[in-house]
Amino acid sequence: MDGNSGSAGMNIITSTEIDTDELFALVSEQLAMQVHLVYDVGGYVDKFGGDGLMAVFDQGDSAAQGCRCALRIIE
Repeated sequence: MDGNSGSAGMNIITSTEIDTDELFALVSEQLAMQVHLVYDVGGYVDKFGGDGLMAVFDQGDSAAQGCRCALRIIE
C-alpha cells in the first residue's frame, strides 16, 4: 500500500495536495450529504467526531436501516 491509499482503497488527501479551507469545505460537504442520507432512512445523528459521524437507527429493523444508509453513502 502506498502513502496515498487508505485501508479500503480510498485516497488519503495530504496537506501538500489541498489547503486547509478546501479540505474543510470538502469534509463539510461530505458530512452534510451523510447526514441527509441518515435522516432519509429513518435514523438520526448522535454525534460528530473529526471527519465522521455516529448515527443511530432505532425504529424497526435498525440493522437493515444502518446497512441501507452505509450502502447509499458509498454509492
